[in-house]
Amino acid sequence: MTTMKQSIAEYFHSNSTKALTKGQLRKELNVEDTQDVRFLQALKELEKEGLLHVPKKGKIHGFQSHNWVIGRLNVNQKGYGFVVNPEEKKAVYVPKERIQDALHKDIVVAKITKQSKEVVNPEGEVTSVLKREIKTLVGTYQASEEFGFVITDDPRFQKDIYIPEGMALHAQTNDKVVVVITEYPRRNRKPVGKILEVLGLKGDKDAELLSILKEKNISYEFPTEVIDQASKMKIDISKTERKARKDFTGKITFTIDGEDAKDLDDAISIEKLKNGHYLLGVHIADVAHYVHESSPIDKEALQRGTSVYLIDTVIPMLPKELSNELCSLQPNADKLTLSVMMEIDQNGGVVNTSFHESIIHSNARLTYKEVTDYFEGNNADFVLLYPFLLEEMNWLQELTLILQQKRYDRGSIDFEFDEAKVILDEQGKVAEVKPYERGIANEMIEESMLICNETVAEYFSQKEIPFVYRVHSEPREERMETFLNFIENFDYQLSSLEEVIPKELQSLLELSKERKEGKTVQLLLLRSMMQARYSPESKGHFGLATPYYTHFTSPIRRYPDLQIHRILKEYLNRELTPKRKDQLKEIVVESSKVSSRRERIAEQAEEDYKHLKKVEWMKQKIGEQFEGIITDVSKTALTITLPNTVEGKVLQHLVKHDTFTHLEEMFTWVGQNEGETLMLGDSIKVMVRDASMEQKEVIFDMVFN
Repeated sequence: MTTMKQSIAEYFHSNSTKALTKGQLRKELNVEDTQDVRFLQALKELEKEGLLHVPKKGKIHGFQSHNWVIGRLNVNQKGYGFVVNPEEKKAVYVPKERIQDALHKDIVVAKITKQSKEVVNPEGEVTSVLKREIKTLVGTYQASEEFGFVITDDPRFQKDIYIPEGMALHAQTNDKVVVVITEYPRRNRKPVGKILEVLGLKGDKDAELLSILKEKNISYEFPTEVIDQASKMKIDISKTERKARKDFTGKITFTIDGEDAKDLDDAISIEKLKNGHYLLGVHIADVAHYVHESSPIDKEALQRGTSVYLIDTVIPMLPKELSNELCSLQPNADKLTLSVMMEIDQNGGVVNTSFHESIIHSNARLTYKEVTDYFEGNNADFVLLYPFLLEEMNWLQELTLILQQKRYDRGSIDFEFDEAKVILDEQGKVAEVKPYERGIANEMIEESMLICNETVAEYFSQKEIPFVYRVHSEPREERMETFLNFIENFDYQLSSLEEVIPKELQSLLELSKERKEGKTVQLLLLRSMMQARYSPESKGHFGLATPYYTHFTSPIRRYPDLQIHRILKEYLNRELTPKRKDQLKEIVVESSKVSSRRERIAEQAEEDYKHLKKVEWMKQKIGEQFEGIITDVSKTALTITLPNTVEGKVLQHLVKHDTFTHLEEMFTWVGQNEGETLMLGDSIKVMVRDASMEQKEVIFDMVFN
């Protein structure tokens, strides 16, 4: 919520030449009589901070806006920060000693103190905090005789929080806690707070997991009204419901998922037609039948946006009664689905499509491993267990290869980076860290879902019905310029910087694969890409090289898919009146915005927890040597990624045998003594020096033969 002080400051920042009386300003900002004290206090503070001139009589005016910027302060782990105003595309660098009493994420005013053409971002200092953003944090409590303090988990929050006597909620030293700030820092004092919740002892599996969830504001318990609503839902399918739906129960269908998956939301059917085409059926759990718009479950699902997968723990978007039971497409049971039936020719083109509210009866619950093993000749039991699926498996494999070739031909970009699989033992300790194994079974499901998502997106885009799309924008020009400047050193070229074509980037990646710098090229291209997001506008997907894309196939675990299902059902039942379309226009905007934000939060939580467990794993490996790849190069450190996906750093000040110069544009260190070069993508031998759970990082030493 915008504060009075922020409203006034932003008004004069946007209208720097205006001068108004107090009465006129009140009217401009719609200040009510009850807010008068706050209004006058805000004016007084802004004048004191040098941002406004407020005479006793006459008009108030602001100082020239080009000398200062209002924006969010983003603090780096090292203590310095940037005040960012995205609307004005301004970012002001603020050294650590000039951040004053501001904290990470605060809305602040920064005065520009130094600017030159050679430096992209001007330098400045924080002169005023307009709005405090962070109120609660997670950290580790340290007790003393009469007081305590909390060291926060987020290294960007640079100040410990002082906990007065009686405010510790009986926390003990090294307990993980949730703390609320009760008094923000002034005159370089520490912030003051009180402990709201004790999560458990530092290092304990549950405490560390809860810490991440609390820090990201991820709800791991459902409200009572949501649980009550879910518990009353029945799996019985009425005769009326059966009659209203397309009956696919006689069609062979199957699911392929991970071994531990319980939320099975997609099933496949496939036939080979007489004309040589394939009839691919993608049958998705009809969650919208159970979760109605604006119901308690729906409101909670929108707030969550997505399920969160934390190694061996799932924080579901929907209560388990729906996600694991009612909606999940378990075998040997009739289930309500939305089906997309696609006739696909031998070039991968969809020549006919139909949509149905349907019922299926899955014949088998398969896993990626057993299907991949079957195709690789390592699962003789598959033929005995599933003789009725052998033709379907062969057809699906054929179609998968056709769809892959079609995507390749149009320029779809596939990066070859390993994902981590962290395996925990019964005590929650890390038993193993290794790359996640992908096989033909993963590709079969992936291609089926991709073609389904494209087909649905294209159909509804052409109908001009309010919808939620999955969009991926072209890379930003400045990022591509950095990428192009680098690859020119290796004789790679693109035809144009202004209009980058996915097919060209795909060809460039293919060309680089067999060359020494291949990993480097792939890494830099990935970093040049924009993040995919949800949007009410169909803007295409750059990475997949398709003008139409959406997320339709996972309504159990993603809210946009659920919203799309509602729209499809209303379309099939002719319920999309002009009035309803107007309502949907607002709904899809909100769904897109919230879902994009929650997706980012979920991804960060998943990565944070994996990374923490990797650090825990590497504590057992101190002194051991590994071969890794340089995946980042900065002035002070190299980031090294091991074959098992663990990341760690080589710190320049700890390298004893040489002093290195950082060539920023070449992503390279050059040794001053022997001229040794260490470049992004190079292989390097390292030894584990340290693995700190407190700092959440692994430190390597370089090893030289």
